[in-house]
Amino acid sequence: MKPAKHKLARQQGFALVVVLAGLALLAGALALLAQRGVAESHGTANLLLRARQIQAADAGLAIALQAVLRETSVPAEATFDDMRLGLRVGDVAQLVDVNAPAAAEKLLPLLRQNGVDAAAAQTLLAVLADWIDADDRARPQGAEAAAYRAAGLGYGPRNGPLESLAELPLLLGFPTELYPRLLPYLTVYNAAAGAVLVVDVAVGAPGEAGIFLRRSLVALQPTGRRNWQLLAQYDLPE
Repeated sequence: MKPAKHKLARQQGFALVVVLAGLALLAGALALLAQRGVAESHGTANLLLRARQIQAADAGLAIALQAVLRETSVPAEATFDDMRLGLRVGDVAQLVDVNAPAAAEKLLPLLRQNGVDAAAAQTLLAVLADWIDADDRARPQGAEAAAYRAAGLGYGPRNGPLESLAELPLLLGFPTELYPRLLPYLTVYNAAAGAVLVVDVAVGAPGEAGIFLRRSLVALQPTGRRNWQLLAQYDLPE
């Protein structure tokens, strides 16, 4: 009888281990589900917050434009939906037009200030010039269609002015990390083409100089009633 008792005890002990292991797995699964639920909740909350911030930034643009069109001073700070806004309005002439013939003179110091060495900066400027010009003759250090094909890329230079700053990372050899650092200082809109305003809006950070989160480029059309056209709008790097 003793062997039978020992066998039964072993079986009971094994069953207990199985049950405990099952409970541990169940607890782990429940914890994982709980964590996933919390993460999804945080993700949803972040999306909602981002949507509110974008709405507030657009409201900031409207507040600034209203003041400009009424020819009153633009407030440096405002509020919308319990969010604080910081506003700054300037002229597009304050930015470097990458399509301008003399752009290289202003772009070179910008590139150098952002850690690009002299030789690499000259190469980038030559590649940009070849992207914009209408011919297929590559400058020294530049790049035309053949160079893009050799690099395995399925596109070549536009052979015309950039239509958007988003084209810059397409330039052969352009460092992708450089794009957000240059973005606040550049434009593709010629100031001589008309009155173009740059409206920067900070959400939740008015009074903190330089912290602007969204930029809008607006063309004013003073014929008849002063109309306006939104040329471009994008988020600035934090």
